Amino acid sequence: MERVIYVGDDVYEFSGFVVSKDEYGFDLKLSEYANDIDLMYSMNFRMMIQNENIANVGEKARFSTEQITNYYLFRETAKKDFERLMLDYGFPPENKSRKPYVCLDGAFSAKDSFWKILYPSSVSNLGPIDALNLKREGFVLRMPASNGVYGSTNIKEYKLHKIIEKINLTWKSDSQVSRYKSLEELQKAVKEANAALEDNYEKLKVVTPKRIVPDIQKTDNGFKLTSGVSISELNQLDFNKHVETRKSVDSVYTVKSKTDENIKVLLSDEQKEILSDIKKMEKSTPNEIKEFISNPPENWNDEIVDASNLYSDRVIGWNLYEPEFSFNKLPGDYNWFDDANVEFDKGNIHLGETNHDKKLRKDLVIKDNEEDVDYEENSSLVFNGYQFPNIPGGYKKGYEAKTYQKEGIAWLYSIYKNKNPGCLLADDMGLGKTFQVLSFLQAVSDNKNNILIVTPASLVRNWENEYYKFFNEIKYRVNIASYNKSEVNHLLHEQIIKNEKAYSNLFIASYENIRNCEAYIKIQWDIVILDEAQKIKNTQTLTNKTARALKAYFRVAVTGTPVENTFSDIWAIMDFACPGLLGSHKDFNHLFSLTEEDTDDVILEKGKIIREKLGNLFLRRLKEDNLPELPEKVFIKQTQYMPELQADVYQQVLALAPRMSHLSDKLRVLQKLRQVSDHYSFIPKYFTEDYDYTDTAKTLLLEKILQQIKKKHEKAIIFAEFIHTQEILASIISKRFGIRTQIYNGSVSLNAREKMLNRFKNSEGFDVIIMSPIAAGVGLTITEANHVIHFSRHWNPAKEDQATDRAYRIGQQKTVYVYLLIGKIDGINTFDEKLDSLLSVKQSVKGAALFPSTRLDVKESDVMESLLTESKQ
Repeated sequence: MERVIYVGDDVYEFSGFVVSKDEYGFDLKLSEYANDIDLMYSMNFRMMIQNENIANVGEKARFSTEQITNYYLFRETAKKDFERLMLDYGFPPENKSRKPYVCLDGAFSAKDSFWKILYPSSVSNLGPIDALNLKREGFVLRMPASNGVYGSTNIKEYKLHKIIEKINLTWKSDSQVSRYKSLEELQKAVKEANAALEDNYEKLKVVTPKRIVPDIQKTDNGFKLTSGVSISELNQLDFNKHVETRKSVDSVYTVKSKTDENIKVLLSDEQKEILSDIKKMEKSTPNEIKEFISNPPENWNDEIVDASNLYSDRVIGWNLYEPEFSFNKLPGDYNWFDDANVEFDKGNIHLGETNHDKKLRKDLVIKDNEEDVDYEENSSLVFNGYQFPNIPGGYKKGYEAKTYQKEGIAWLYSIYKNKNPGCLLADDMGLGKTFQVLSFLQAVSDNKNNILIVTPASLVRNWENEYYKFFNEIKYRVNIASYNKSEVNHLLHEQIIKNEKAYSNLFIASYENIRNCEAYIKIQWDIVILDEAQKIKNTQTLTNKTARALKAYFRVAVTGTPVENTFSDIWAIMDFACPGLLGSHKDFNHLFSLTEEDTDDVILEKGKIIREKLGNLFLRRLKEDNLPELPEKVFIKQTQYMPELQADVYQQVLALAPRMSHLSDKLRVLQKLRQVSDHYSFIPKYFTEDYDYTDTAKTLLLEKILQQIKKKHEKAIIFAEFIHTQEILASIISKRFGIRTQIYNGSVSLNAREKMLNRFKNSEGFDVIIMSPIAAGVGLTITEANHVIHFSRHWNPAKEDQATDRAYRIGQQKTVYVYLLIGKIDGINTFDEKLDSLLSVKQSVKGAALFPSTRLDVKESDVMESLLTESKQ
């Protein structure tokens, strides 16, 4: 007798079994005439009975096709078991001769259209050829005309039939959105069944975004709120354009993908409501947008709205920000204007009109660890020794790592290998931090890494040149970032579509580049290097937030000056390298902020505690400990009373301060005091083009110093920040000493700078060059000069140190003399004196946190475990 009979309505009857009901529920028993085959499947059917609600109790077990397929789909060997069941119970063999082809009979939007499944002998671009339109009875396919058996379906093919039948039941009454959702379901079923779909529907991508991803974009007139969706391969600008150009929000949008394919974007009613809210803001002012984002509608919950997009877990989204003008100094006001005398307010000096309207800017919102530690990555401060890695291809002739540099390379390699999130390399200026970092990157270059080096714009080319200079083998494809974002956007696209990396990439970008191109914070970097990392010491800047938002498996902060103003600087840098290591910013400041009353011992003790918290993730070596060949560096502080006219102008400017109520105006007075301390001609009323060394206190000091240098036939570098000061000094030196003094500043082209330096270096005997401390702050070596004169002091002692170290570095043979000039007024504590006091305290803070690391025990051998074969973190 037949073991299985199709009884209709997708139900099969298996006669070898009896379903009975006992006190424990339904059970399955073998009938008297059951055979070995029934015994083989009894356990399977018993499990199906226990999981299904069986209505019929009697001598024959009935199971629906849904019950059978659902049960077998859960099994790992489903297809094999199912095929065996079909054959054992007398089903016809599975159809394997013709591949199912699914097509739509009629137009997509037509009411009378419907989906059908055909069995062509082949499928062409024109559609099915020699097609069979078969009738399905359960798992069996029959010829409609003769009712002859054609074959059985497999599980996936059966499910495809069922989905088509389900879709056709409501197709005529379905909305456009419902039809596209059905098509999306059908596409998945076709793919699972290894079937074919009509060409135009197979290529059409239907997506339903999980969330709306609003963004803020800068426009010619300010800012606008845009309406992105959480679809990574979508061209977001194209989608925004569609939404903006339509009067109202639609349920379906046809948008081009990044690979130029059509995508149908389907929106739910809740999502449409949110996009409608965004559309209402299209003509809003920046302040209205800021208020809207700060207080969004109630329907903007986290399940529907996602502002993080493709960013790291640390990124919350974007906002509009009202920047506050900040003035870097230690806690305490230093009473810059306490000597102001209103009798000197003669009404003759004006600073001009100012506009106090604050402009909004787009700002990145991150988990900033400000109040609490809301984002952290685990760091391990303990690991077993340091290994010096293999450098593929080795160094070019003439380049070899010094002992302390080998320690630094091994330190970087070992921390990376130990899977720490990051570290801070804080070697003193001139010890080759760039060389150490590039050596580490070369050591891991065979991993097909994507590396990002972020550096000041003036050093972008320097990093590229150094890489090509040091190594025999070029292991990275070097990409220099610019405002042409094609390369970095291409890398982002490759990651989105999950293309396998073909080679190792080394991207070198400026801080401005990463601020102005969002792709940098969307890419998953393997390693990020932050050069001159003191650039992110202010936690409220977009530069800082962008750096902390970068997605990276490993991060290295590189700076010779991790503390420039306060201990808070090092917190900001370490929150990039090892988020959470130093706790919240609030708690850190509570423990380590300083007052004017704090002694050097207090500062030193607090610095020691910070250093202990940093542990092995902080490395610093000093020049004097590692470059014994360097000569002595002598600091000379000289003071001079201001001549009468300069003192009078200074006090007139100082008298303006009590009338100023706005912070920006007070800071303008402070800046003007700084300028008048150089020369009174910064005030228009006292402007002159006839300059003499007797004009000001510092020009008097300068003349005496240069006379001494001339007698020794030596060279001097004068650092002056203001262009007007630079021009005054050039005029005075030319008149007094009869030499042509060149000015090296940001307005001089790169080619002209090189010629200027060569002339100065190659000149015989006494010579002077005037430089901007910013333009000459990094990347220059001028060991031909051994006298450094800081005519105008920089707010930041680290900038002053960087400028000094243009002369005090490897190659210097003579003692280097550093002169600090201070103008005085009888009975008044001048700006120069107060700034000198402030910088002295800053130097104390810097020294407290930056005492050198102990020597590292580096294991070096020809055969050692290498990172090159390690899997990614």
